[in-house]
Amino acid sequence: MPPTIVPIDEVARLASDLAVLAEPHRLLVLGELRAGHRSAGSLAKATGMAPSLASHHLAVLLRADLVSRWREGSFVYYTLNRRRMGEIQQALTRLAKPPAGGRAPRGRAGDSRPEAGAQAG
Repeated sequence: MPPTIVPIDEVARLASDLAVLAEPHRLLVLGELRAGHRSAGSLAKATGMAPSLASHHLAVLLRADLVSRWREGSFVYYTLNRRRMGEIQQALTRLAKPPAGGRAPRGRAGDSRPEAGAQAG
């Protein structure tokens, strides 16, 4: 069996991160945080969520270390954890990368390249 590109513990962490990300409301929140920090109330309003629902999704993102927060007076602000998002992106890139010194197999499920002699359309 060929060596894996990504260690099993990293694959398990990636699967957990992707489970967190596989929720549309959380993706909306992360999208809003791309431009910089936001208060919990402004995130709820921008994403069209009730404040309690936004708070739930922010708590999930916080536990996954995908956002961080701080309090200023009565406001709670959130910011995107760009380092963690980069780690997820890099892990996905490593999984998609062909093995060193080898070529990616042709004609396998998920391979978007056409087979030799295949006709388009």
